[in-house]
Amino acid sequence: MQSAAALWTGGKDSLMALHEDMGIDCVVTGDIAEVDGYPNWIRERCRCVGVGVHTRLWGRDRYALLRQLADRGYKALISCVDTHRLDATWIGRELNELTIAELRVMGELTGLDPCGEQGEYHTLGVDGPAFVRPIDIRSYTRRSAGPLAYMAIESFELESPCA
Repeated sequence: MQSAAALWTGGKDSLMALHEDMGIDCVVTGDIAEVDGYPNWIRERCRCVGVGVHTRLWGRDRYALLRQLADRGYKALISCVDTHRLDATWIGRELNELTIAELRVMGELTGLDPCGEQGEYHTLGVDGPAFVRPIDIRSYTRRSAGPLAYMAIESFELESPCA
């Protein structure tokens, strides 16, 4: 397990290399809010190396964002969960209308963030308007590390582009 200082240095060094070697002067994130009241991790690291951060989704309504993803044809699979908040059976589920409805109910009952902004879950985008070829996850296993359960992809295939 890396220390906080090692994570800080690694993130800072990587961003510095992107900035200096490739001329990257801004990053875009899908962050919506602070996590547990802490400053935005990416923004803090970028500030130190002179890289800007664009957080277009910051402060937006979570359910509206989830509905927009589904309505616009994006497909994401739940790839990691904090088992203190969601059990491992959520791994591999598509983030669709049914899942969004379940997250809404859970959010109302338990305070779960429907977009996973507090680390409840992470997703893997596999298809959508910006994809040239959809990703077909052929097989995976559920694995765990501490309180996290995650998708260990065993095989996948890039689907043929639509004709």
